[in-house]
Amino acid sequence: MQISRSWHKIRTGIHRLFPNLAHRWCYRESIGRGTGMRVLRSFCGLVLLCLAGQWASLAHPVLLYAPPDTQSAPATPSASAGGVAGGGESSAATHLGTDSHAILQISAQQSPEVQPSTPAAAQLPVPQTAPQSADESTPQAATQAPEPAHHISEAEARELFRSVDEILKFASEHSGLPIQHPVKKKLATRDEVARYVAKRLKEQGGGERFDVTARSMKKLGILPPDFNLRQYMLDMYREQVEGWYDSKSKTVYLLDWVAPELQRPVMAHELVHALQDQNYNLEEWLNVRKDSADDTGQMVIDEERAARQSIIEGQAMIVLYDYQLADTGETVEKAPSLVESMRAGMTDDSDSVYGKAPIYLREGLLFPYTFGTDFEVRVLLKRGKQAAFAGVMEHPPLDTHQVMEPSMYLSGEPQVQVPVVPIEQVLGKQWRREDFGGLGEIDLRVMLLQWSGEDAAKKLSPAWRGGYYMALVNRKNKTAPLALALLMNFTNPDAASEFAKIYGTALGHRYHMVQPIKPGQWETEDGPVQLTVEGSSVIAVESFPQGEAVRVRDALADAAHRPVEVSPAR
Repeated sequence: MQISRSWHKIRTGIHRLFPNLAHRWCYRESIGRGTGMRVLRSFCGLVLLCLAGQWASLAHPVLLYAPPDTQSAPATPSASAGGVAGGGESSAATHLGTDSHAILQISAQQSPEVQPSTPAAAQLPVPQTAPQSADESTPQAATQAPEPAHHISEAEARELFRSVDEILKFASEHSGLPIQHPVKKKLATRDEVARYVAKRLKEQGGGERFDVTARSMKKLGILPPDFNLRQYMLDMYREQVEGWYDSKSKTVYLLDWVAPELQRPVMAHELVHALQDQNYNLEEWLNVRKDSADDTGQMVIDEERAARQSIIEGQAMIVLYDYQLADTGETVEKAPSLVESMRAGMTDDSDSVYGKAPIYLREGLLFPYTFGTDFEVRVLLKRGKQAAFAGVMEHPPLDTHQVMEPSMYLSGEPQVQVPVVPIEQVLGKQWRREDFGGLGEIDLRVMLLQWSGEDAAKKLSPAWRGGYYMALVNRKNKTAPLALALLMNFTNPDAASEFAKIYGTALGHRYHMVQPIKPGQWETEDGPVQLTVEGSSVIAVESFPQGEAVRVRDALADAAHRPVEVSPAR
């Protein structure tokens, strides 16, 4: 989808929040048992599904490489066009109004040459919903959204629909994925997209999950204390969508407020998803396997889902770039340096919803498109088109570490994780788990970016070898602060020690009062913090009473010495 995890984290959470979108998210039914950051990852993943089109509308790489007399400046991001500069996605513009607007559509039985029905005669593909109050999932600002500057005419819609089949052939040629059947097309309005997003979020209780996850990330200091995560994600949709492929109805959705010339590159991206779906069943492929009753097993599945999300977006981005470069005679395979050049030609709009996001959200949103594309380019150059597309779909990377470090994937190096300790069982019934999530290499990278900067992120994130966090609440003390435990594993003790230093320094940005007690121990307004380097692992225990803190640390230290090898899904 062109909006984009993703980072969710651009990732794997909220199972079936949007059940008929190609990029399905998965969540645990129990909030305390395994929602964690993947709630954010997956919502971001869906947002970013649309961001690839954003690159297309902003960068105009064909013009960037045209002769000097035909060059023009990159388009400026604008909410009305669904544009936000950023890594390689289109955005989800969701005006959460309640007015009903019709849709131009071509049914499954109609030929591509059949003309779309008029708005008056068309049926809405999205459920009708009653107006929502401000305390539900509709942002108050939605009613103030500016009227779109452009509405596609019927003639433009016909021509746009006719171009779908031509672009589908292009996508098939450049991916090597065969066309199994035509793709249906529909033209949607802002309000229809908005109502659908809001309705699905409300139906699945997504707001509660976002609130739980946001609390943990605020504790870690990667979201501001007053940040409204749920509202932000809905606002992101208002600003950013340019199209998406629906794997349930096998339909590509185009938008009636975005000019046709900006939607064609979006289609090049989205139609790759249609081909992936036709050949590999995206619904099943993205979900990898059923959720596990075991925390460690579920953490592994979450990482696999995040890696797979990156693959489908990386493949789609390569074809989008090829489409943009078609008039120059270049392709990503022939001129891979152009990928970085096209990225460099894009600028962030600091006034956009995306531009105002915390580092964690921005990086998470872009992850599937930036690192996913880099991974695919690496495989493409090393092993060719078949390996980069069909080959990767058949043998996908196991986690975000392999995506971010393609040499690990190409060499077949075994992947490991650290076993999850059920801390609430270690401590007894007085404690209840509120949140839990795996920390992949992408998560480590973003924390390092936020806490220390780009140099530390580049140096330490490749040394990732597993990790997770867990947040707990004290049942008997309702006023007690959220307690947090974190375990991060590295390739060597030096990397672990460096991470521990950065973690300790960052406490000053996370708490109002930080009083050193002795090396590795501090007192804060939320209670004690203990930081331990255990060989190649770092253990952080925050806001637990002293006795419980020792028990948590010892249990995590034992787990750190028992890494488990990750096995691919069968």
